[in-house]
Amino acid sequence: MLRISVLFVLASCFLLGLESYRGEQLQAHRSAEQRELLARLESLGRASVSQLVADWRLAYGEPNEYQLEELRGLVKQLQSDPGALESTQIPR
Repeated sequence: MLRISVLFVLASCFLLGLESYRGEQLQAHRSAEQRELLARLESLGRASVSQLVADWRLAYGEPNEYQLEELRGLVKQLQSDPGALESTQIPR
């Protein structure tokens, strides 16, 4: 019975470690994708887009999947219309 308990504890520790490793790998992949997407935005060379990139980096240092999806949409929109940020009016 003691052996089974010890084996269970060891297996649990192994699985927790594996899950932690997978989570770290997934986050590293998300962060790399975010860096690539932000670099694509920066390459547009517009001040308003550069400000958006700086703000995004401050707000989302470690992005989740929802934030990446939002960023993908922004990249797509701004690559097709780089002046979209300048033409958007923010209500006061």
